[in-house]
Amino acid sequence: WMEEWWEQLAYLRTRTTMAIHINWYGVVPDLGLPVTNVQAAAMMLHAVIEMRTTLEQGKYGVEQMRNNNLDMHQFTRVFGMTRIPGEDADMLQQAHTSRHIVVLRKGALISMPLYCPAGRPYGLSQLQSLVAAVIEIADSAILEANDEPPISVLTSMERDKWASVRARMLEDPTNGESLRTVESALFCLALDTATPSNKQETGWLSLGGSGRNRWFDKSFTVVIFENGRGGINAEHTPVDAMTIVSMFLRVLTTIRAMFPAQRAAVTATPTHLAAGTEVPRKLHW
Repeated sequence: WMEEWWEQLAYLRTRTTMAIHINWYGVVPDLGLPVTNVQAAAMMLHAVIEMRTTLEQGKYGVEQMRNNNLDMHQFTRVFGMTRIPGEDADMLQQAHTSRHIVVLRKGALISMPLYCPAGRPYGLSQLQSLVAAVIEIADSAILEANDEPPISVLTSMERDKWASVRARMLEDPTNGESLRTVESALFCLALDTATPSNKQETGWLSLGGSGRNRWFDKSFTVVIFENGRGGINAEHTPVDAMTIVSMFLRVLTTIRAMFPAQRAAVTATPTHLAAGTEVPRKLHW
C-alpha cells in the first residue's frame, strides 16, 4: 500500500515539468577504447538486450543488502514502460511484448527494431548497421523543405498542458500511430550531435540539454554523443534510481568484456542492412 501511495503522491500527481524535477541522469564511464557514436550505441544496445534476456529468463540474480534478499519486483517495471500524461494525475503504461526502440536525433523520431521477425535479438554487427541507417534517415531529413518540429519537447511541458496537447494529437490518425509507437517502445536511444569534453558537460547534456532530443516520459533513454561519450536519462516514477543503476552496472560489465573478446567486431565499420532486416522507420506527425 505504501508503494502505491508514494507513487501517486510523489510522482503521478505531480503537475510540474518532469524534465528537471523528476527525471535524473547518469554518465557512462570512459570505455577505454576510442569508438564512434555508431559503435558505442551498438555496444550499449547489445549489452542492454543481453541484460533484458537475463531478466526474462529468470537468471538475473537476487540482489542483497547486509545478507538480506531484496525485492526484485521493480526490475520488471523498466522495459516498455511509459508515463502517460493525464488531467490531475498521470498513469503508467507498459508494453510487455515490445520488440522495438525509438531513436531521437535532430528532432526526428525513428522506430528501430532490436529483434528479427522470428523473435531473436539482432547481433552486434546488425545493430551497427541499424544505428547507421537511423543516422542516415535523420540526417537526410533535416534537408527536407518542410522539416518536422521536435515533438519530443512536448514531454517537458507541465503535465496538465501536455495531457491536453496529447489528447488533441490522438484525434489525428497519423499522430496517434506515432504516439503509440513511441509509448510502446522498450526504451529510447538519443543520438545527440553534441561533443561533450568532460563528465560535467556529459552529465548536463544527459539531463536534458536543449530538451529537444528526449522523450521524458520513457522509463529510460540511452544517450550517445557524436564523439562516442554516453549517458542515461531516466524517469523516476516506476522504479528507484538504484534499480536502473544496478542494471547499467551489468551493462557496463558486459561492454568491458566485449573489448578483448570481440575487439574486431566492436570497432568494425557498419555494413548495409542484411536482407530480411526490418528497416528503421521515421515517425510522422
